[in-house]
Parts: sequence; structure tokens; C-alpha cells
Amino acid sequence: MEAIRLDKYLWAVRIFKTRSDAAEAIRQNRVLVNDAYAKPSREVRIGDRIAVKRMPVTYLFEVVGYVSSRQPAKNVPDYCRNITP
Repeated sequence: MEAIRLDKYLWAVRIFKTRSDAAEAIRQNRVLVNDAYAKPSREVRIGDRIAVKRMPVTYLFEVVGYVSSRQPAKNVPDYCRNITP
């Protein structure tokens, strides 16, 4: 696997509760990938930085692994690193 859809990734690593919630946030420009707005179908790769705006904080995550299904919370650090300052 070389890439994964942005909405699926955000759902799989538990940033959003449902994939449709993730897609809606992306469409509302509350999610940026490498400092650019994206569509839900955008593919993310290892090393990409994802910013998620949840007022009043903007969370910053780095993709560190590919995931094919929703993960238990204890496994999330294997796929996503929180680098919020």
C-alpha cells in the first residue's frame, strides 16, 4: 500500500468518529494536508502532515504508517503521530 484516502485515514486513526464526519470536515476546509486544503479523496502518504482545526485548537498530525481498517486506540501511535505544538 502506497497511499490511503484522507477521509478513510482520519477515521481509521480515530481523529473522527465516522468517515462521513471526516469527509464533512474536509469539505468545510477544517483539514489541511501539507498546508493545503484537500478533498476527501486525496491520498496521503507517509510523512504527510495533517492539520485538523477544532476550535480553539488546530491539531497537527504526521502520517507514520498505512492502515487498512479502524484501529484500537492503543495501536494509533503506530500509524499517526500527534505533533501539535
